[in-house]
Amino acid sequence: MNSRSLPRRIAVVGGGPVALAAAIGFAKALPEASIEWVPTTVSDAALADRWPLVLPSAQAMLARLDCPPELLLRHGVATPRLATRFLDWSPDGAPWMVGDEPASSPPGIALHQLWLRAETDLPYHALNPVCVAGEAGELDADMQPALHCDASALTQGLASLARQSRVVTARSPLAEVRRGPHGVNGLQLADGRRIATDFVIDATGPDRLVATSDGFERWDDALPYRILSVEAVTAAPSLIDTYRAIDDGWSAHWPGAKATALTHGDGVALAPGRLAMPLRENVLALGEAAVQPGPLGLTGFTLALAGLSLALELLPIGDGMTLLAAEYNRRVNQRADRMRDFLAAHQIGLQPLASAIPPSLAATLAQFKRRGTLPPVDEDSVEREAWIAVLIGQGLRPRRADPIALGVSRDAARRLLADCSGQALAATGKRGA
Repeated sequence: MNSRSLPRRIAVVGGGPVALAAAIGFAKALPEASIEWVPTTVSDAALADRWPLVLPSAQAMLARLDCPPELLLRHGVATPRLATRFLDWSPDGAPWMVGDEPASSPPGIALHQLWLRAETDLPYHALNPVCVAGEAGELDADMQPALHCDASALTQGLASLARQSRVVTARSPLAEVRRGPHGVNGLQLADGRRIATDFVIDATGPDRLVATSDGFERWDDALPYRILSVEAVTAAPSLIDTYRAIDDGWSAHWPGAKATALTHGDGVALAPGRLAMPLRENVLALGEAAVQPGPLGLTGFTLALAGLSLALELLPIGDGMTLLAAEYNRRVNQRADRMRDFLAAHQIGLQPLASAIPPSLAATLAQFKRRGTLPPVDEDSVEREAWIAVLIGQGLRPRRADPIALGVSRDAARRLLADCSGQALAATGKRGA
């Protein structure tokens, strides 16, 4: 009979929601282990901690931490986001949108293939109920929005849950990391106390106060934006984030994130990329200590929750877990690379900003340009419909018509699209208006 020797002394280092989520998650998964949280100052470049946005794909992990979306919304910790709008971003200058939930397709045919067949002037996003509802400022109870979380309120809430989950909070800052032949064996605090550890989670963002930066793969060519400045702005509440292409990059407006505006100029330097081995020996890098996707889309917290979920699923830690650790690194890096490709896909029309396309993204683009389809992948935090909306918004059109769509007459395709558009309008109560 196989047996596992799981760690019994776990330290989590970091000052924001990523660290606290990890502490709670491991406390629930390993009730016999002692979990100690060592708070640190949140880095300016730790965007996952400073502007936590949770896509629908990661909300199940939040619920496992006793933070279901409805609770966060009810207590004002989070505000909903239904869609993202892009202005001055397409080759023809037309605005386009990406919904946080996919639109429904007619039976037997992909919605975008039907839209291409119809050759209509109707914008593609007009077929997605969440995009239509977002523009109307209406949130239907059946919709699952993305969540803009207030970083301070989320940190406070998670800290309370951590205490309820037996997580001990260190009372003194980290002073030194003690390393041995098999990884980190202790953390020295400023008050002289030493925390003995079997396993350490580094959630300190790109500072990586515990994890090594060896093998960090830079994504500068694929995601060329490295400087950001942020300011508070006065704006009415909105269910839509807005991005606008400008001469030197792009600007962003996040109404649900404390009315924040982002531009490129003097500000925080970022280094997009990821670690080759986010789990190395007995140290797990999580959040932007493992992967820095940059500010576009605020995807860092979603990736952190996905990494935490996978770590709790595999528990690739302890003696004799070499194969599980390798599997964790493979899968979590595949998800990170897929997010890199998704974010880089937003920039293919913004020449010369898109100076390099990763080979995996090139394969995705080639297949879409040929047939209007996407290759299957094992790990992705983004809905396929969101991918398609981005590529269509960038002006990509397949060279070959879909065989199923060709079996539908153009007039019939337009009638089906009219039905889809009507269903989208029905979500706002504007059918027939």
